[in-house]
Amino acid sequence: MATQFVVESAKKELTAAESATQSKPSSPVKSNTPARRKSSGANAALRIRGNHRRSPGNMEEDMEPEQQLAKALGISLPAEGVTDATRAEVLEKMLLERVGKLEGHATNLQSATETSIASHLLDAHMALEMLHESLLAESLYGKVHLLDPTIEESVGSFEQNLQAVQKSLEAVDLHSLQSKNFHGEQFIQRWAR
Repeated sequence: MATQFVVESAKKELTAAESATQSKPSSPVKSNTPARRKSSGANAALRIRGNHRRSPGNMEEDMEPEQQLAKALGISLPAEGVTDATRAEVLEKMLLERVGKLEGHATNLQSATETSIASHLLDAHMALEMLHESLLAESLYGKVHLLDPTIEESVGSFEQNLQAVQKSLEAVDLHSLQSKNFHGEQFIQRWAR
């Protein structure tokens, strides 16, 4: 991928250099009026400097292609007196270092991405559960399911206790309690005098 980028940029520079040399317009005729010279004196030098950029291709024309490629990739090649086997070992070592760094970055990126996504998904899941519980709590047709099973168990036991109390209340005969207690009233009247 990097070599392809270097090759494409080199082709672009070569085509740009060829088209610039072929399509150079002839120099325009300059007027000799003093006003023209004054307005273009210092500004013209600045414009000329601003228009001419140094191209890295011009400085590297005397370099070997492999050295240009190594420089573009940020690799220092071994000296020329070294054997091909040693050169291959050095390049392979550099390649392994770069691959290791790339794998480390990929692992870190994947870990950070998965952590972030998991956090957002957990928050979304909790919000969805709370919304679902709220809807069921306000609905006449559904049963409420709580997130925490211990709370759900305590609510179930509380409902059972309420049912037991309700049964006990139903067993009580309220009519007998509401009827007047004749003996109790006699007792109260006797002691109230």
